[in-house]
Parts: sequence; structure tokens; C-alpha cells
Amino acid sequence: MNKKEIARFSPSAILVSLFLCIATLINSVFGLWEVKGSKKKQLLDDFSFIFGPFICATIWVLKLTFGRLSLYFLLNTVINFILAYPVTTFFENQSLYKLKKMKRHYLFLLCIFYSAMLYSYQVIIEKTFSNLFSSRDLDSHRFGDQSTEILKEKYVSE
Repeated sequence: MNKKEIARFSPSAILVSLFLCIATLINSVFGLWEVKGSKKKQLLDDFSFIFGPFICATIWVLKLTFGRLSLYFLLNTVINFILAYPVTTFFENQSLYKLKKMKRHYLFLLCIFYSAMLYSYQVIIEKTFSNLFSSRDLDSHRFGDQSTEILKEKYVSE
């Protein structure tokens, strides 16, 4: 994956990661799941998952499926199902974490909600930045003719 693709999909991945961080903080109050160890270790484990494999997987899924909504939701549904059921069972058996007040189907539905939010936000980002450097912003009355041509080459061709 190149830098442009990472930069393109990172804002959405970071937004969803921040929502997961909020969920982690909410968990420390309500005890939805439990990670072995002190509160500090629990937070470190949760954050290392969020800003490690989760954020990377999110960027890859967007790269592979963005623009094909049905493929995006199909892939996310499969991944979220695997996370909520077999992976959670495996991790609980390995004593890495245990769901307490949150049931697996709620975890699955929460992941689906995050997927929908992620895709919607990425659509907004795409629309915002596709219009940011459109040719109408590069009128010659705002810049000299030579500057306009340089800006058009730099931003419109990308």
C-alpha cells in the first residue's frame, strides 16, 4: 500500500479507533468485558489492539472495497462475525479477555454499526477532498497565470 492510500483512508480509521477508545473507557466504568490484569494493563491491551491490528485492518478493508458498498458490507460482516464468535471464544479460552455484560451478538451488531459509520465518514471525506482542489478554486484572478498552471498540474492531476 502506498502513502497516498494510507493518507486517504487513515482519517476514517482513526475516527473509528477513537470511538473504540471511548468504548474502552466506558468499559472501565460498566464492565462490559474483562481483560486480565490491572486497570492500567487492561487499557494498554485494549489500546494496543485498537491502534495496532484494528487500525491496519480497517485501512486495508477500505482500500480493497471502497466504492463497492455491497462488497464492503459483505467483507465486514464476515470479519465481524469471525471476531464476535470464533475469535472471542478462542480468546476467552486463552484467558486473554472475557465478555461480561456484553453478549456476542451485541458485539457483532456494534461492529456492524462501526462499519456503517466508517463507510459513511469515508464517503464524506472523499466528497470533501475531491472538491477541495477543483479547477474552479484555481481561477486566474486569484493567482497569476503561471501560478495557476503549476497548481493545476500539481493538484488536479493527482
